[in-house]
Amino acid sequence: MVVAEKLTVPVARTWFVDERTPVRRMQVTRHPDRGLVVLSLWQTDQCTGTFRLAVRDAPGLVHALVDGLAAALPDREPAPPRPSWLDRARARLRRGGADVIDLFDHAR
Repeated sequence: MVVAEKLTVPVARTWFVDERTPVRRMQVTRHPDRGLVVLSLWQTDQCTGTFRLAVRDAPGLVHALVDGLAAALPDREPAPPRPSWLDRARARLRRGGADVIDLFDHAR
């Protein structure tokens, strides 16, 4: 008979509820003394499975989650183009109350 190794009771735990049904949950516990993050799946009050993730591997999981979130975001309109340095200089001078004469304005 194999006896599962018992982890110390963690101080930090976070719960996530499955949107399909609240009886399905995932718990994340942190065990810094062992260099682990434990993901556990729960059905009502029963743990149905665990996964021990070494802290050194956690950035890979975070990266996968961030990539998934970024792919799920709706496309945004591109930012407007930044004004040229000349346009920014003109605007700064106008804010200071200076009259700006545009030597390149051929419409005059």
